[in-house]
Amino acid sequence: ENMSYVHVVNMRVIGMMCQKNCGTTVHNALLSIPGVTEARATHATSFATVTVDMDKYIEEEGLTTGKDGEEQELQETKIKQKIEEDALDAVECVGFDATVLGPNDILEDIEKAKTMETAPPTSIIEDDFDEKIESSSIVTNSSGKATFQVGGMSCAVCTGRVERALLSVDGVVEASVSLPTSRARVVFEDFSQHILKEGGPEAVKKKVSMLAELCASEVQQGGYNCEIISAIALGLSDTEEDDDGGVTLADNAARMESARKEEMKFWRDLLATACIFTIPLVAIHFSTAKIEHDHNHGPAWFEWVSLILATPVQFGVGKKFYVSAYHSFVNGKVLGMDFLVAMGTTAAYAYSVTIFLLEEVRFETGPGTGHL
Repeated sequence: ENMSYVHVVNMRVIGMMCQKNCGTTVHNALLSIPGVTEARATHATSFATVTVDMDKYIEEEGLTTGKDGEEQELQETKIKQKIEEDALDAVECVGFDATVLGPNDILEDIEKAKTMETAPPTSIIEDDFDEKIESSSIVTNSSGKATFQVGGMSCAVCTGRVERALLSVDGVVEASVSLPTSRARVVFEDFSQHILKEGGPEAVKKKVSMLAELCASEVQQGGYNCEIISAIALGLSDTEEDDDGGVTLADNAARMESARKEEMKFWRDLLATACIFTIPLVAIHFSTAKIEHDHNHGPAWFEWVSLILATPVQFGVGKKFYVSAYHSFVNGKVLGMDFLVAMGTTAAYAYSVTIFLLEEVRFETGPGTGHL
């Protein structure tokens, strides 16, 4: 009998102000996803969940599943990611911000876990994350695996991009990415017997390390921060390292908290830098708004100062958005939020600079010239 199976997507929805209007809007948006059997949105907890019948979703979307076990498993993972992307798009299209949650929303509990004797809540997701890799039959025929800490992921679209980047590396046969733990893991193909004959165990370890570095490089080219936590060669001895290469749950929590603090510091520094230039710019703008100026005499002093103050903000503070937008487009043909921010601010800056240059040309060439 062909049993129907479902995929449940849990989301944190930001921006719902009430249950009657906002909650109902999000609920109806989720019901638009093909194959939905149940959807809920709760304003009080900023939480939404949607249950999708996988068979109906595959049928309505015209998708196909793999023929053999391994191919079918990989295709099922991709379909689940597509369902999560559809759920996020549905919520965001009606005006709310949303992120997909894992089995537990553990990020806010990390600081607390560091001071506790018991294992942090991370272990729940880590166990589920481990099971996804370890249950695969591919692992038994693998020469190694690697674990990475990935920074900069914010939604299911990001996890999909990271997974595709990892799978694009020659030698990677399976990849899994966890958004709540900012963790990615890969399984490498079985090349140990061939290399063992030629170079011995050290050659296998070297090959695994090289593939791990290639994976990290590919993810970084996609615009995300990526750090290798462990790269382990399998099947070389009876006393192999554990899956995290000796990294304990407490170490995992510490790494995640350290990454969070570094990211917060990065954004705090950008905000401080932007304020240093923007506050004087705003003050000059409003204090000179009523000053009459003859544009035939070229740009005024405050326009020169405004240009000088605006440029570092546009290209210094805004550099991250330009770089992320470029990587997103080049590597994934994605025009995301970074692209929208870069495009909007660049349009405003370019327009202002154009008007400024026209005034300068008009002043240099004399009145009556320099017009478009």
